[in-house]
Amino acid sequence: MPLQWSPSLAMGVPEIDRQHQELFSQVNELLSAMASGQGRERLLPLLEFLGRYATQHFRTEERYMSQYSYPAAAAHKQQHEAFVQAFGHLAAEAKAQGASTDLTLKVQRQVVDWLQSHVAGTDRSLGAYLRAKMG
Repeated sequence: MPLQWSPSLAMGVPEIDRQHQELFSQVNELLSAMASGQGRERLLPLLEFLGRYATQHFRTEERYMSQYSYPAAAAHKQQHEAFVQAFGHLAAEAKAQGASTDLTLKVQRQVVDWLQSHVAGTDRSLGAYLRAKMG
């Protein structure tokens, strides 16, 4: 099931919203590659890009949290760190085993579900705070 971007997910911070849209797009590319059985030649570069992009995106959010003294920054950052760690395990598994059905299900569960709930929940709270602070 692909990630669906909708305006209701927008935080109202253009830089972060663009990054979220790109993350959704890249995750959908990854899911498509896995579903079509395209092996390591497509899977591994997508995983590597997604890992780098997610880390860059998290740094952007954390910069805003620091700049605007977001009170829930520590908990939010902890979620980012947990995702990076879990994603690293998935990428290592992909390198070792390729695009198995088991890995596809793990990506669906750990990446797609996490990203949807994080953007719709945790990031939404951050967005409301930032919009209030940024005026």
